Amino acid sequence: MAVPANAETARHSRRAERTHPGLVGGPIYLDYNATTPVDPRVAEAALPYLTHHFGNPSSGHRYADQPRAALAAARTQVANLICAEPDNVVFTGSGTEADALAIQGAVHAADGRHMISQTTEHPAVLGACATLSRRHGIETTYLPVNAYGLVNPDDLRAALAQPRSLVSIMYSAGRGWSDPADGPQDGAHIAADLHTLLDRAHVPDPYVLAGHSFGGLYMLSFAAQFPDQVAGMVLLASTAPKPGPAQPTNNQSDSFVSRVSALLPAVAHIGAGHLVAQLSYGTLPPRSRDEARANSSTAPHLGSYIEEFLEGSASVHQAASLTDLGGKPLSVHAADRNADDEWQSQQDRLATLSTNSLHRHTDATHASLLEDEADSAAASQAIDDVVAAVRTSQPLPPR
Repeated sequence: MAVPANAETARHSRRAERTHPGLVGGPIYLDYNATTPVDPRVAEAALPYLTHHFGNPSSGHRYADQPRAALAAARTQVANLICAEPDNVVFTGSGTEADALAIQGAVHAADGRHMISQTTEHPAVLGACATLSRRHGIETTYLPVNAYGLVNPDDLRAALAQPRSLVSIMYSAGRGWSDPADGPQDGAHIAADLHTLLDRAHVPDPYVLAGHSFGGLYMLSFAAQFPDQVAGMVLLASTAPKPGPAQPTNNQSDSFVSRVSALLPAVAHIGAGHLVAQLSYGTLPPRSRDEARANSSTAPHLGSYIEEFLEGSASVHQAASLTDLGGKPLSVHAADRNADDEWQSQQDRLATLSTNSLHRHTDATHASLLEDEADSAAASQAIDDVVAAVRTSQPLPPR
């Protein structure tokens, strides 16, 4: 279809307006991981403090007032963005300075004696390690990486045998990733991993477990594996367990889903997850909203979401191994909005796992039990009730 010349001209004009002035007429720029062109809006906001409001914000005279106020406002904005407190935000002149401050400051504050990093680390980190070694005699171990850029956990474990060690290993430099699990992450494995984390963190049992959606399956599997370490449970719109053997997998279907799972983290690295996340959690308080959006936009979150479904068949059957919670407090919190009769029946059966149970009904959706402020408050109350019942050895209060 032919496009009128004036329409084509207007389209190119709008595209040019969205293009950074430094990129107009040049090749495609793909090195944003190293540095980015300054957004013209940022340059415009900073310009008054490079020209007119030149005072040192730490000074005590009138010329410092405006820069001091602007610095405080900027600190608050950054803190809100990363869910921190303004007093904990430290501005530096560069990423290299920030790395040096964090690494050298942490070593000195903790009286560290041993640094651990990797051979492919950023030069700023390697330089900070070298400075510690040269000036303060801090020994540094540089771990090798494999063909995929990953550190062998056994090498890290051996290096950590030295006392007072600090580890600085990049999570990602625009093309990195976390170490993968060494086996299938179905419900039984996730429950076992949770038990290991609690044990190694020296968190004393017994525990009150709470799980939403597939998380309910993992809590049921945990209780089946470690019954003596569970004091109570809250199931929030939980996926229902299914007795019997797991169904055989469809290799062709699983292969397709696996490919999608592998692609999603890569897409997340270029910001797709961030765009999707901005449409969710809108009713939560600002800090909770920002934390939820930051987490849900990460590559690991998107990848694990797909992997969860890949292992779903095994997880629902593993959770069915828990058949009795005795008289331990159990709150089954159902999301009734758009729920059909079969779903309600499944939630009713979950409530029969304990003789001390409540089946609550909320006019909420599956997702809003976590994402909506009012609905998530009801879910939190269910957790509080179970904790109180455990502490007082009293039945759950009817509601």
